[in-house]
Amino acid sequence: MLLTLAALAASTSAQNATTKPLSTLMIESAISRQHGVVSSGASTSTLESGILALSTQAWLELYGNDSSTPPEQVTDFVSYVDEIIASVTSAPAFSNATAAALLPLDRLSVAQAILNLEEAPGADGELTAAEALALDTLNSSLALQRRNQAGGLFYYVYPYWSYLDGTVSFLPYMAEEPSAAYSAADMLLQITLLYEKCFQESTGLVVHGYDASQTAVWANNATGASPYVWGRALGWYLAGLVNAWEVLTAEGDGDCAGAGGGEDGSCADLLAAIKDQASTLTTNIARYADEETGVWWQMPTFPGREGNFLESSSTVLYIFSILKGLRLGLLEDNQPLADVALRAYDYTANEFVVDYKNGTLGWNGTVIVCSLNSTATYEYYTGRPVVFDAPLGEAAFVWASLEVERLGA
Repeated sequence: MLLTLAALAASTSAQNATTKPLSTLMIESAISRQHGVVSSGASTSTLESGILALSTQAWLELYGNDSSTPPEQVTDFVSYVDEIIASVTSAPAFSNATAAALLPLDRLSVAQAILNLEEAPGADGELTAAEALALDTLNSSLALQRRNQAGGLFYYVYPYWSYLDGTVSFLPYMAEEPSAAYSAADMLLQITLLYEKCFQESTGLVVHGYDASQTAVWANNATGASPYVWGRALGWYLAGLVNAWEVLTAEGDGDCAGAGGGEDGSCADLLAAIKDQASTLTTNIARYADEETGVWWQMPTFPGREGNFLESSSTVLYIFSILKGLRLGLLEDNQPLADVALRAYDYTANEFVVDYKNGTLGWNGTVIVCSLNSTATYEYYTGRPVVFDAPLGEAAFVWASLEVERLGA
């Protein structure tokens, strides 16, 4: 897939003549704010930490072995990841599997980051005792995670509720976990339940989650599904599919490199399901891009409706998922789809990214946490506040930027 010079110039215009990539600048800015190390106060602080660590490790994968990258920058970024992981895993729940199992599935983003430590540029290839304990605890906690009557994982402590949000954390982890304790069949079950319960024929997208008991105030009487597509939940789901695909096809031969190898044929079924879901959802979400700006709304299926607003974290998650999916061959080569993502990135880099004029970048337009522990009405989602310098948005922007930067390499 080719990127025109004009598109590349547009997509990087917010760098303001600096020679540093936007991904680098945003990580440096997150470090200056100690994001991921010091909680922002959001209830998703574990996910903040995990996604920031993973996005920084993705930067190290792309730039860490590049001779033009200053060694001290690699050292700084490795130290940042180490500091994030140490701050999170020092919590008592990360040494007790039963307690960890009561945390949201978001915790497994941290487990992914710990797994990556052994191979990341600048790392010494050995886990510390604390890291090894935390990884073992998190692995054991997944086996203790409560499930609904169909075998679907609870997202959190809310009985029978499964969210799209957790997919970005649990699916790549289950694919990569080295003991092969998690099968391709179980991974397939999780995404099949989420997709079939949450898919909305009228929009071609998936709603926020479902209640298997069908007793929540928002639950559909037939499926238990919540009523609305929430932008960031869909973004986490897509990113989970793409990142799991990368792990599962890491050997480049179309076979599962993780998830127990899928010797019963379930791996082929899993890969087919990921491919089908990712293709359908990226194709359909592209149709909801705002006509004027190219980015997406907080409630993506209601563009321009009163109360709705353009939302940055979901936008960059879609950009990331589309561009990485195309790069990995998960999505069929599709220049119009790539153009949708690059147009959205251009707006993002110029409008959602804020130049603080002090060497750091700010981030705007990211909504605070939205939970199904609510009325889950349109008014609920559109009434949630937007916050500045949200770590979840910063980390997702790094992911998206790295994909754009790969195109210009």
